[in-house]
Amino acid sequence: MNMFLGRELTTGPLRRLDRRRMIAETETVLHELDVRIPSARAIIRELSGGQRQGVAIARATHWAAKLILMDEPTAALGVAETSKVESIILGLKARGLPILMISHNLDQVFRLSDRICVLKARSADQRAPDAKRRQERDRLDGHRPEQPGRTCLNRLAKPCRCA
Repeated sequence: MNMFLGRELTTGPLRRLDRRRMIAETETVLHELDVRIPSARAIIRELSGGQRQGVAIARATHWAAKLILMDEPTAALGVAETSKVESIILGLKARGLPILMISHNLDQVFRLSDRICVLKARSADQRAPDAKRRQERDRLDGHRPEQPGRTCLNRLAKPCRCA
């Protein structure tokens, strides 16, 4: 298991790997997050995409004390695997861990988030799309004409300025 990759636990004066403790801690973290894998000794390349992502999230929660950053956590996963990863994220949320998630899937963002900030990266010389495309884009990302650039939406869809 690569939960301790680069941070291996050691024991004794010769600093031998403490495999038993690493396996026990790995099983504890995976059980807390309800990540189902065959064994804590399983080889990562033999796991499904959802299981791999679950292990990555477990590793992040084990080492991250203040914030968990997820960049497109379900981008390359199937429907069942995405559902499992979303349930893990909701479990972390229930435990009170702060999560910053970057995603292009707005339905998923609304399901999993307490607060949402939509960021647009456009260069000054880029041409604006025609009116119809602009209206559709604005409808999808919550843009308010009186607030160009960045717009935040909380769960109640009240606009606010993000700093």
